[in-house]
Amino acid sequence: MRRSADRRPGERRPGERLASAVDATRYQREWFRGLRADAAGGRPLALVNADAPQEIFRTMGVPYVVNQWWASIVAAKQQTGRYLALLRKNGYPDYTEQYSSISLASIFEDDPGTAPWGGLPRPTIVLGETTTDTARKMFDVWDQQPGITYYALESAAENIVPPEWWELMPHRWETAVGGARLDLMVGELEGLIRFLETTTGLAFSETRFREVMTLINEQEEWNRRARDLVARTRPVPLRVADSIPSVMVPQWHRGTEWARDAARRFHDEVRERVDAGAAACETERVRLMWIGRGLWSDMDFYKSFEDRYGAVFVWSMYLAIAADGYIRYGDDPLRALAARFAPSAISSTFRPGRRNGT
Repeated sequence: MRRSADRRPGERRPGERLASAVDATRYQREWFRGLRADAAGGRPLALVNADAPQEIFRTMGVPYVVNQWWASIVAAKQQTGRYLALLRKNGYPDYTEQYSSISLASIFEDDPGTAPWGGLPRPTIVLGETTTDTARKMFDVWDQQPGITYYALESAAENIVPPEWWELMPHRWETAVGGARLDLMVGELEGLIRFLETTTGLAFSETRFREVMTLINEQEEWNRRARDLVARTRPVPLRVADSIPSVMVPQWHRGTEWARDAARRFHDEVRERVDAGAAACETERVRLMWIGRGLWSDMDFYKSFEDRYGAVFVWSMYLAIAADGYIRYGDDPLRALAARFAPSAISSTFRPGRRNGT
């Protein structure tokens, strides 16, 4: 048996996580600890949906927590049942849009000592698109809480997705989305900026905004390269349980140098494994696509298919959307941002299976 020092580059012991995943989780814990301290000191805090324009908050220096990320932490800590029970106890349904409603249950937290990561700080601003009737009602409940203001974004839907939309989106997004839909979203973004300036007293800087948008494009280009490596390499060099944290955590910090560099570290680690001939499953027979949110409560579920069938989950929406759903180039950064969210990259324009390379 070889000693650990004799392992080939990119080779890991069974169960050993990617260094990029470990680093991302560590960073997220430290960041959240600081965010809780800032919120306790009276700093404004926003709770935003995953498919909302977080870039505006990044530009203005308004800290935010992603609604669905917090749900993933609750699930990973095996507390989803307790949080859903809090909704029932307070007269709200526990069966609709659970991925979004778990954070709402946090305002009814009755045992903060056992809350994941110390508990979700109470936000002062809540942002979400009114994509469903349930979502609107859910955010209205947030709005009814003392000291919390809900800002609603509207977005037009389109029934027809352009063929090969992933080829259009980086540069020809005006063609892919359509001028009328972009005009509506630009107006929504301008309203959000005015709201935040009025509410927080902070100013929106277009220079800083351009920097944020540039960093995001750089980050997602690294994710695209990593996705392509995974797609064309057999056997697959890593499974989705490895890639999800390495990709998802930096996504919630997009627009920062740390997030861009984290995406590059992930890519380089995937490249190292590919070059070393490392395999997530030596007996790979079938490749599977995992559609939807990660199974945070049981990440070992994915590996069970390898052990029984030689079937490897190689695709998740996190890396797929990072690679194809966010890159936007253009001279008008606000309109480019509108092009990122007018099609709602997470829930409408993106259709799993239409572009995955696997």
